[in-house]
Amino acid sequence: MSPSPWTPPPVTVDFTCDDKTYTIAMDAKGAPMFTKVWAAKIDHCEGYGSDDKIARSTPALTTFEAAVDRLLGHEEYDSTLADIYVVCAMVDPNTDYAGTGEMALTDEREMKAALTLCPKHPRASQWKLVLSGRIFEDGTYLVGQQSKPGEYVKPGTYVIQLGPDDGVIDGCYWERTNKSGNIIDNNFILSAKRVQVTIRSGDYSFTSRDCGTWRPL
Repeated sequence: MSPSPWTPPPVTVDFTCDDKTYTIAMDAKGAPMFTKVWAAKIDHCEGYGSDDKIARSTPALTTFEAAVDRLLGHEEYDSTLADIYVVCAMVDPNTDYAGTGEMALTDEREMKAALTLCPKHPRASQWKLVLSGRIFEDGTYLVGQQSKPGEYVKPGTYVIQLGPDDGVIDGCYWERTNKSGNIIDNNFILSAKRVQVTIRSGDYSFTSRDCGTWRPL
């Protein structure tokens, strides 16, 4: 009787957050399964950027992890695979981590890396909206001109809507301008629970100050 072929042990990653460790198993294709970690509803993890957050059962990366590693780059201040595990693990039930400033995801590579490592994350659809210029925060943006996420917005109608316990939008200013820098339309909101603006395809830029996070209507 011939011996059974050797089967390598399953790959796992132990993820540690605030002195508690969660074991993340891989599926048959080598993709991390975060379901049990998401059930813990981790909303914050100290030490973002530290490689000691994860401990692997094997040093070899799975196909999914290798794809993430390639997306990140390897410059001095680039994010690491450990960073993306932290991003993928966190699920705050009180926020959607959608705005570019609300998320730990601060550049295009990090967002794409997270969507590769945890494509079923509860907030993945919001991350995609950030990448496509459909969710954005205060700043000055080109309209409809593809560049890096965080530098352009798409034409459309956007709102800032606060809940009953979220206070008021106070001192919010926005403006739409043409290519000559002339103001097409603007508004200054002293106190409101909701602000809405329509950015048109003929606009050149949009500026928002002290408003918050704009989302598509």
